[in-house]
Amino acid sequence: MVTYTAAHTISDPLEKLLVGLKAAKRNLTQSRTYRHLAASRTGSVSATEITYGSKGWHAHQHDAWFFDLAAPDPNKLADELFDPWLNALTKEGMSAVQFYRDKRTGENRRIGVDVRAAWDASEYLTKFDRERNWSLAKEMTEGRSKQGRVQDSLTPWELLEDAIIRGKDSPTAKLWIEYLRATKGKSAISLMPAAKLLKELGMPTRLDDFIDANSVGVGEVIGKVSDHYFDRAVRECGLGSLLEAARNSALPELGGMLNFV
Repeated sequence: MVTYTAAHTISDPLEKLLVGLKAAKRNLTQSRTYRHLAASRTGSVSATEITYGSKGWHAHQHDAWFFDLAAPDPNKLADELFDPWLNALTKEGMSAVQFYRDKRTGENRRIGVDVRAAWDASEYLTKFDRERNWSLAKEMTEGRSKQGRVQDSLTPWELLEDAIIRGKDSPTAKLWIEYLRATKGKSAISLMPAAKLLKELGMPTRLDDFIDANSVGVGEVIGKVSDHYFDRAVRECGLGSLLEAARNSALPELGGMLNFV
C-alpha cells in the first residue's frame, strides 16, 4: 500500500487540494522513474481519502500495488518514489516533506510517501487509532466508516453527523457543504490501472459493473422513532450506533439504554 500526501494549510480550500493532488498524481505517473518502478507490478487500485483537522482539509491518496511474486522492499520503494512525487507536486505549486518526527517516540516517520506491505497495513493504520484488523481492502474502499485519529481529525461523515446535531448554520455544516461541492462528480476509487488483472480474474473493471443496491427493490421499514428519540439517541450514542441498532433490529434495546419507554 502506497500513500501519497502533500503539505497544506488551514486556508487551503478542499477543491484546490483535490485538483492539485490529481494533477500531481498524473505528473508522477508520467515520470520515467515511476514507470520503471511500476513496471514489475500486475496492477493497482487508487483511492482518495479526506479528513478535516486543526490544519484544515487533509486529502491523500492510497494505491494498492499488486505483484505476482515478490514485492519490492517497502522502504526502498518509498525512498525511490519520494523525489518523483515531490517534483510532481512542485509543478502544481505544492510541496511535501519526506519525514516528520513523532513527538511520542522521537522516531522519524515517513509522511510524503509511505509504503507498507499489505499484510502490515493494520500496523500502519494504528496511527489513526483504529482496530488492528482493519484490512487493506477496507482502507481502500470504506473511508466513510473510519473514525478520525482523535476528535481533532474528522472524516466527512463525522462532520455530517456533527452538522445534523448542531444544525445547518454550524461550522461543520458549512464544511460538509464544501466537501459536497469539492467532490461532486469525482470518483473516490479508480480501478482503471488494475483493469487487465481484474479481467484475467473475471472481476468487474468499473464500479458501474456492480449491481446498484437501489435497483434491487423498495426498502423495508424496520422501525420508526420519534423526533425526540432520534435527537437524544444521536446526541448520546452517535448516529452510527442508531443506524447499527436499526440494522440489527435493536432499536428497543437502544431505547432501554436511554430510559425510553
